[in-house]
Amino acid sequence: MKKFFTLMLMALAVNASAQKYIRIWQGGESLRIPAQDIVYENGGTDITVAGTTYATSEVDSITVVKTVTIAYNGATATVEKGFATELEVTIDGAHVTINNPNISEEIEFELSGNSTNGSLAYFGDYKCKFHLNGLALTSAVGSPFNIQCGKRIDVILTDGTDNLFADAADGTHKAVLIFKGHPEFEGAGNLTITGNTRHGIDSNEYMHFKEGLGKVTVNKALGDGIHTEQYFMMEGGTLDISGTEGDGLQAEVSGDSTEIH
Repeated sequence: MKKFFTLMLMALAVNASAQKYIRIWQGGESLRIPAQDIVYENGGTDITVAGTTYATSEVDSITVVKTVTIAYNGATATVEKGFATELEVTIDGAHVTINNPNISEEIEFELSGNSTNGSLAYFGDYKCKFHLNGLALTSAVGSPFNIQCGKRIDVILTDGTDNLFADAADGTHKAVLIFKGHPEFEGAGNLTITGNTRHGIDSNEYMHFKEGLGKVTVNKALGDGIHTEQYFMMEGGTLDISGTEGDGLQAEVSGDSTEIH
C-alpha cells in the first residue's frame, strides 16, 4: 500500500491545473474524495484524506479518478481533459461532443455553468459518471444532454445544487435527457426538466433513482415525463411530473413483468 500510495501522489502532481480526485476502496465500495491534504502517518498504518483517517489495513486500494471538467458560459464552453487525454473532444460554440475510445477505465465528468444554446453529446462503450454541479443548459437545436454508451450511466446531482435542462421545440430527438444505457440517478441536488419536443427523460434500458436522491421535476413534456424501455426503480428522492401530453411515467416491460418496481 505504501508503494502504491507514493506512486499515486506522483501521478496527482502531473496536471496541476485540473481538479483531482481519488477513490478509497473498501469491501467493493468506493468513496470519491478531493485529493488534497493527504497525510500518510503513524509509520504507515494510517492515511488521512480531506480530514478522514483510514487504516491502511482496511483499505483495498486507492485509485486516481480520471476527471474531465466541462464549463458552460453563455455562447461558449471549455473542456479540461485532465488525465483523460484519450478523449476526442469537439466544441462548436457551447455544443460539446465527446468520443471516448476507452473501454477499460471509468471517466467522471464535472459539468457546471449555463448556456441558452448549448449541449453535451457523449459516445463511448464503457460505464461513466456525470456530476451535475449547478448546470443550466438549453439547446436551441435538439437535446441538451445525449449520453450514448449502452452501459451504466451515473448521474450525480451534487448536494445543494439546482440543475435545469430544456430542449429545442419541434425537433426529431426523443427527449430532453437521452440515455443509451441504464442511467442511475443519485445525489441530494435537484433536477428540473422542460420538454418542448417529446419526452422529458428517455432511456433505452432501465432507470434507477437511488436512495438519498434529491428532487426531480418534469414541468413539461409533449410526450411522457419519463419513458424507459425496460423498468423504472425508485428507492429514494422526490419525483414531480406535470404538464405532460403523454404519460407521467411509461415503463416498457422486457421479460418478466415482476421487473417493474
